[in-house]
Amino acid sequence: MANQNGQVRSQHGSAHSRASNTSTRDRVAALADLECRMQTIAEEVVRRLGSSEALQEYANKLQGDDSSSNFMRSVSVAPGYQQISPGLAPTATAAADENGSFAHIGAESLASILVDNLKCSHPMAASPQSEAGKGWSRHSAYETMKLLYMTDTGSTHPFTSLWTPGATVEDICLALPDDETFEQCMASFEGSTNLVSPSVPLHEFAADAKGFWRERSNGQKTESELRPTSWLALLFVALAGGCSYGGVHRPDMELSSRVFVCCAFELLRIDNYLLQPTVGNVRVLAGLAAILRVQANPAASWSLLGMAIRAAQSIGIHCVPPPSKDSSDIERQAWLLWQGLVWQDTTISLCYDRSPSAFVDGSVQRIPRPPNPKGYPYLESCYGLAMVMNDIYHEWTHSRRTGLRALPAVRFQVATEQILLWEASAEEYLRNRASCKDDDQRVLHDVFQIFVSFFMFQLHRHHLTAPPLFANGLQSASPSMMTGWETPEATEAQSMACTSRCETILRRFMSLRKADYQASRLWIIMHICLGCAFYLASELKKNVGDQQVAFPEQDKIRARHRLLHDLAETFEQILPYTIHPQDVDVLNALKQMIEI
Repeated sequence: MANQNGQVRSQHGSAHSRASNTSTRDRVAALADLECRMQTIAEEVVRRLGSSEALQEYANKLQGDDSSSNFMRSVSVAPGYQQISPGLAPTATAAADENGSFAHIGAESLASILVDNLKCSHPMAASPQSEAGKGWSRHSAYETMKLLYMTDTGSTHPFTSLWTPGATVEDICLALPDDETFEQCMASFEGSTNLVSPSVPLHEFAADAKGFWRERSNGQKTESELRPTSWLALLFVALAGGCSYGGVHRPDMELSSRVFVCCAFELLRIDNYLLQPTVGNVRVLAGLAAILRVQANPAASWSLLGMAIRAAQSIGIHCVPPPSKDSSDIERQAWLLWQGLVWQDTTISLCYDRSPSAFVDGSVQRIPRPPNPKGYPYLESCYGLAMVMNDIYHEWTHSRRTGLRALPAVRFQVATEQILLWEASAEEYLRNRASCKDDDQRVLHDVFQIFVSFFMFQLHRHHLTAPPLFANGLQSASPSMMTGWETPEATEAQSMACTSRCETILRRFMSLRKADYQASRLWIIMHICLGCAFYLASELKKNVGDQQVAFPEQDKIRARHRLLHDLAETFEQILPYTIHPQDVDVLNALKQMIEI
């Protein structure tokens, strides 16, 4: 795999990207070179997929072969794709809980790896209460699996109203905390969700919230006179996030977080968010979707995320162009809000293997054009990565839904080059940890590199499951048309890239947890880390008992096992009571898999 300079990237898990170790002139030249290469790849895509003349000529040579008619039918459906029979279509995995109810997950989701491994495990193991809570049982594992995909914990939260009909804004604001709790929640919110999450950009909200708190303490005006209803709902969302990502996980803080979520949703009702949605309403819905996943209600989160996307489209946020020097503050906020929705929808869809709903308008440039020599800041860089993944995810979702074979390898190669290009276009500290000037930049660097590695892992992993473009014995008429990703030797390289990216993610995560454990508890980061840990564990189990493994490979296997051991064994011991109970259960399941 080549980096943005066209040089071979190291596959070692601890190796970092060296995109930033060049001068500005060299970096600009490297970007221009990569853009030229991407243009060549794009022309290759058009030549291979945009026109069926070459395929038609080749098929005419096979008139006497029955397979030629099948091939021509596939070309007539969609040039460049192969029709797949219903029996070969990817199917969802279903797992039954202790009551016999089935929960369905996507066949390509990270949670499916856990399901497949548990099917091979013993039916029952130690009770969760045995050995001071370190045991693991099939019951607790299935509870964990339900949290990993789309099954809620059984409550109607946050849709149940805690107030009598006719409640006012002031009635709901009675649930606001005292001064000390407010300061703790806002400090936790600033240091975790508001710092690293691209889902809902609220970088100026904390200062505004503190100003509101001072004005409210004067007692001269009511809450509804000081701020709009949607703003107050967003305040409750921020307080709920501060409780969920507090320094230590406590049941009382978890309860407060759920109450704040109910308050935010009730204020949305008062604000008539369904009939007359506003930008503020969309921001609140997006924030609630993110918080509900932390509260182990992923189905409700998914519903609210879809509602936020629909409300945003109804008021035209998805059509707002990228901000320019002449853009107003409202236009900039609307642009960032929609990009945050695309980010949230894309990452969650990847984790759950579900069809994405949000999209980026085709008028937005896919080739990064940094506004200055410094490069793109953190948020814009994350949104660029999400845009690339959103494009290709819509494509392969469409191909599966219409019964077509997977995307051609060259499309995955284009997406990989785009991801590397966006990484190279980011600010220096995001690419080179040595350039970080403070703790916040170091945290953002680790998180950004986790996201880059996760997207690259997903591209390699989906390509491994994709059949070749020319299947059923049909080969390219010209060997030059074959890309490096379509050769038989590429399969092993893709598998190595997957494991290498997983190792990088786990090392970055443990580094992040030591530096800022509150930021490491962000739901999407936890899901990426644990999902990649299960993927790495499943790959290790394939090599158990294999006597043909070479000695260098055995060293790599032992190193990966030590990495998983460190994650599963020392995760909670280093910083006890700082993660949610469901995450502890996941770690116990990981211990069972690697036989700790």
